[in-house]
Amino acid sequence: MEAIGSQRVYSFDHVAINDKVTACDMKKVPLADEALDVAVFSLSLMGKNWSEYITEAKRCLVTNGILIIAETTKSLKGRLSNLRDEIQKQGFDIYSDEERGDFTFIEAREL
Repeated sequence: MEAIGSQRVYSFDHVAINDKVTACDMKKVPLADEALDVAVFSLSLMGKNWSEYITEAKRCLVTNGILIIAETTKSLKGRLSNLRDEIQKQGFDIYSDEERGDFTFIEAREL
């Protein structure tokens, strides 16, 4: 946010750790349809309803918008094991899926 500018970046979390973060359930963020070019989930698919977060990202992204996910590889082999299927089910095309160390990075484009 500091590098890009607060007018261009929105931060949402279940708990606001500072005044730059909006506290909410990420299944319903306070943004208009197609308000985002890029949506990033970084260690943030922790809610039981995480699949609804992907649905919400789809709503908020413009056509051809980018979805970026960074999660621990361990979580993707466990509770998030069907994340890739959910991403594709929501109409995203996964074009990068890379494991680096303890983390997996997934990049997808909204179609």
